[in-house]
Parts: sequence; structure tokens; C-alpha cells
Amino acid sequence: AKDLHRDGSPIDINVIGVPIRYGGEQHGLGILQDVTDFKREEQRRRLSEERYRSLVETSHEWIWEIDEQANHTFSNPAIEHILGVECDSFLAEDVFSRIHPDELESVRANFALHVTEKSGWRNWVIRWGHGDGTYRHLESSAEPILDTNGTLTGFRGVDRDITERLEAERLLRESLQASADTIAAIPSGMIIYRYEAPSALYMIKANPAASQLMGITMSERVGEEFDSVWAGYNQPGLKEAIVNVVRNGQPLRQDYLKRDDADKIILAMHFHAFPMPNNQVGVAFEDILEHKQTEQKLERYRFQLEEIVRERTEALEEAQSELIKKERL
Repeated sequence: AKDLHRDGSPIDINVIGVPIRYGGEQHGLGILQDVTDFKREEQRRRLSEERYRSLVETSHEWIWEIDEQANHTFSNPAIEHILGVECDSFLAEDVFSRIHPDELESVRANFALHVTEKSGWRNWVIRWGHGDGTYRHLESSAEPILDTNGTLTGFRGVDRDITERLEAERLLRESLQASADTIAAIPSGMIIYRYEAPSALYMIKANPAASQLMGITMSERVGEEFDSVWAGYNQPGLKEAIVNVVRNGQPLRQDYLKRDDADKIILAMHFHAFPMPNNQVGVAFEDILEHKQTEQKLERYRFQLEEIVRERTEALEEAQSELIKKERL
């Protein structure tokens, strides 16, 4: 029933009428109880239950309950798209009938251990059979259900399908391994650096060709900074140029030449730096000393040939001039 509080606000009341006899006459005893707070609490509880029920029924994750014998006593509709089986049919199944044969023994043993210890689990990955004949990897987390006496009556948990994630991780590992195999096989030197602001480059990987080209064991230099790795080779401005590759995302191609006092090329490297994910930069390099020395020799021969041609031309011009003088005489 509804009534008004003395301050004018509406309240809920519970009215109890009890017949009594008083003084030889029949009377009625009325008991009024303010149940406003109780009604409000009941409404909050009902709304909370409705929200929970809606969450369970619409969740894409599998929410379930099992008894201590591993029989499913509840499952939300998500099981239908996760394992391709109707909810009612699934609840009537033997829970272990869908476990992958390779994992069945360990799953039974692990479940028995949790029953004995009355403990839940976190991130337990199990392969479950799908209705289409494939297997799905489900990551499970659960907590024990205990009665008022502390007796285990089952488990309540949530599973999510991580099959696609695991497949993506497998493909990524294969891709990285293929990339590593490719890097190791190429004849050019390859070093991968990790960039740290403002201008540090730390070596994290190098292929065998890099060790051969530089004459040092690159695996022993992992973690060292760029200047340390390239001590004796570093060309002024090269490190800054490679750092800019990370900053602006643009690749760099550059030749490094070192000459002796006679201007002879004694060291020549071609660098190709390119940006990589996660603030990394790859630096491929190759020895172009023979090529540059050949170019230098050709340039020197060209200069010598031009000198010879110039001298012969001058000699011919001088001889022609003498001949003209003699003819005039």
C-alpha cells in the first residue's frame, strides 16, 4: 500500500490486519510497517538480476556452470556459435566427449585436482570439438561454487574462443622465422637496430654476412650502440642519417668511402637503411670496394688517356704549324 510520510514524501507500507476480541467484543488490530527501503532494495536487486541475465544471454563469451562431476547445469546461448551445437543438446552431453583425444587424460586429471583442492583456474586452454568436425581452442577461467557448509557443489566460469588469435600468432611466428631465415641467407650484411630517443641506436640482431664483412663476431655486439659497433668505420653524419630514417619513415641509400693518404679507396660500403615496426631500423650493407676501386682505376685511366690525347693533339698541331711554315719558304 501507499501512504505519505509526515514530511509529505510517498512511502510504501505493509498492512497486517489481525482479528482480536477485547472486552467481549470483536475488534481488528492493524499493524503498519514502513517497507520503503525494502521495496527499493528489492527493485535494485531485480534490476541487477535483469542486467546480469541480459549480459549472460547476449554475451559472445561462453558462460557456464558445472557440478562437481563436470556435468553442465547451465550454459548461455553463446555455445551455439562457439561450438556449433544447440544449448539444450549440449547440456545433455558428456562434457568430456568433446575434448580433443590428445588432451582428454590431462583434462580429467587437472579437473580432479581442482575438485580436490576446491580451487578455480585461470586461462586454461582446452581444445573442444566443434559441430563441423574441427577443434576450437577455448581459454577458460572459473571459480568454485561452495554451499553454506563449504562443500564444493561445482564451478562457474567463462570461456572465450582464442582459435583465431592462436592461428595469427602461429602465422606471425612462421613469418618471423621465414624473415630470419631470409636475412641469414642473403649475402649482404644486415643489422637491425632499436631506436631510443633522442638519437640512440642499439643493435638487436645481425646476420652471418655482417660478421664476415666487418670482421667481427656480431653476436657478441648485441645491445651495443651504433658508434661502438661501427668503431673505425663510421662516416660522419651516417648515424644521424639512419636515425632520421626512423623519424621520418623514409629509406636511405648512401655509399661510404675511406681513402688513404694517396687518395686510394681502401674501404667502400653501400648502405641501405629502411624503417621497421616498433621503432626499429634495418641496415643492409655490402662491400663495394672492388667496384669503387675499378671505378677509380677507370677514372685514372680516363684522365691518363685524356692527357695522352691532349699531348698528341698539341704535337700534331705543332707539327702542322711547322709544315705550313716550311711550305711558305
